[in-house]
Amino acid sequence: PGPHPAVVVHPGHSERIEAWRDSRGGLLFPRSGLALAILQPRASGSDAHEDRATRGLLVQGFTLIGLRVYETLLLRKYLRWRQDIDPSRIGLLGHSGGSAMANLAIRVALDWQACSTDMDSVYADWSERPLLLDETAPAIRGYVERIRELETAVVPTLRSEYGYPDGLFEALAFFEEQLAD
Repeated sequence: PGPHPAVVVHPGHSERIEAWRDSRGGLLFPRSGLALAILQPRASGSDAHEDRATRGLLVQGFTLIGLRVYETLLLRKYLRWRQDIDPSRIGLLGHSGGSAMANLAIRVALDWQACSTDMDSVYADWSERPLLLDETAPAIRGYVERIRELETAVVPTLRSEYGYPDGLFEALAFFEEQLAD
């Protein structure tokens, strides 16, 4: 019945929540007593749809990654409202593009209890392809090095190898420790 600690997960580009849960070991979290809330980002296929959404927001003075941070904070707000979740024990886990978002989210909302990330970003995706991805945020380009210095974050942060190649065991142990009573 809880209240349980929780981990908000933001998967990478083109990654479906079911695949993340089933192939990356997401089921280990609930088995260890950690509730899991996995976001399914919109326009996240590294394709023309994501490019269109990114450009459409940029010309209006917004960013898709900013929208992703906002959606993540809304999910955290919802979890804090639930009676079966301990609002003082919520962590954040990102993979790939989800890590780019997580690295920003812990700088925007300083009251996460823990964060696990596996990638840095330059927040200005001018790739070989003519597509812009959600991470394109020219206004924060000057802060990239500071954002990458996870050691200076006020949130305990685990930097994992890209893709969590050894599974989520290290991240799970980290969250179990950081989100313990």
